[in-house]
Order: sequence, then C-alpha cells, then structure tokens
Amino acid sequence: MGGPGYLKARMPARGGWIAARLVPTVVPKRVTLPHMLHRLIVWISMAATAASAAAANRAPSLCEAGETIVTSCHAGAKLASVCEKHAASGELLYAQYRFGLPGKPEIAIPPKSPFDMSLLRGDTTTGTHGGWEGLSVRHGDVVYTLEHSWDRGEDDASITVSRGGKRLKTIACKTYPDDLSDGAEPAGLRGFITDNNLETLEPGTTAAP
Repeated sequence: MGGPGYLKARMPARGGWIAARLVPTVVPKRVTLPHMLHRLIVWISMAATAASAAAANRAPSLCEAGETIVTSCHAGAKLASVCEKHAASGELLYAQYRFGLPGKPEIAIPPKSPFDMSLLRGDTTTGTHGGWEGLSVRHGDVVYTLEHSWDRGEDDASITVSRGGKRLKTIACKTYPDDLSDGAEPAGLRGFITDNNLETLEPGTTAAP
C-alpha cells in the first residue's frame, strides 16, 4: 500500500496484440493522523498570522474586543485610552477612560453599568492652523482630563489629574501617528465629544465644572 503496484496490460500492435506486460500503477497515499495534525497546525498558524496582522493595524490601547478606540496615547510604559461601545441600534452603551499597563488597566472610569454620561465633560476648538480638544472624567472628587492640541502639524497631548479644582499632576502623553492603515485610527475625541453633546468644558481648562 505504501508504494506503486503493477497490473497487466495488453498493448496493441500490427495484426493483433502483443503479450501483456507489467505497467506501474499509482496507489493513493493514505492520510494518517500525523498528516492530519500537521495540516491542522498549519491552518491554525495561518489563522493566527492573519489575526496578528489585523491586530497590528489597530492602534495600541486598553480597549477590549468589540469596543471602539476613541483615543489612545503612551504615557511612558503605560497607556491612556478612551473606549466606547455601542448597541446594534447605535445607542451608546458606555464609554470609559482607562489608564495602566497594556492589558492591565489600573483605572477604568466611569463604571460600565450603570453608565452615567454626566461624569464626562468635553469641548473642542479649531483655528486657522490647529485646534484643541479636551475630555474630563470625574471619579468622586478627582477629575482626569485628557487634552490634545495641534498646530501646524505639531501634536501635544497630556493627562491632568486634579482634585477640588487644584491640579495635582500633569503627565505628557505621546499620540499615535495618522499613517496607520484605513480603519485603524482612533475615532478621535472631537467626534466623541460632539456626537454625545459634551461641549461643556471651557477650552484650556483642566477640570470639569
């Protein structure tokens, strides 16, 4: 079964047939369990490669599968992200500010359920060559404010933590380039703020009123 076999065949000739001779036959190769496992491993590897390629086109963030990245930036070894999720109807289910190491957010506010949109405030401005956008998230008496400004191609982003209107600290946050593949760029604070009517934070301030 493992190699070629032989069968007898008569060959035509002038005036009749010549004696039969042996001709090789091809025996189908048996598909064994090791071969099946090998094919399965190859298929899984190809699928994982495709998934990695898709993930590579998604800006690094603390957002989970099924969520939309509103914005995300690097603060040293940590990430600061704003993530949102919508129902199939388009209704906003929740939005969260998260901060921490990749895969290990130490801050995730406000709670997903019950979601309280009143804890989020924001505003945006635009000028001839640039603009500014800011989003504040309140957690008790502490306010976390993400600000992003740009002017003539230069970007600047930061996270400010304040309590009772007093600034406690400001952390620089490196934004991501806009040259990611189509569909990979974060949705942006501007769209999130205007879509949800959050324009209540005065430009340049670092705490929600």
